[in-house]
Amino acid sequence: EEDDYSATGSGGKDARSSLKKLFRRRLSEEDARRIGLEALFDASEEDLGTGSPDLSRDILPNMINITSRGVQDVPDPTIRETYQTIFEARRI
Repeated sequence: EEDDYSATGSGGKDARSSLKKLFRRRLSEEDARRIGLEALFDASEEDLGTGSPDLSRDILPNMINITSRGVQDVPDPTIRETYQTIFEARRI
């Protein structure tokens, strides 16, 4: 089976499980970012080796956006805003 997503590292299995549930083709950049960050957060809840975001101490993951237009860093304020949306939806 071939997938259009992947995750590696100690939390990779947990992140892949999350991606498997949420991924669909032709995602908007915003939806792809949210799904990627949700998968990383899910992995951090299950695996001690996977870092968790800490908005109060401004600890955020690095993220890049890869499109047909090229590769671009996702700015920290955008990552923070996406996590705030995720946390609000989960009531964290």
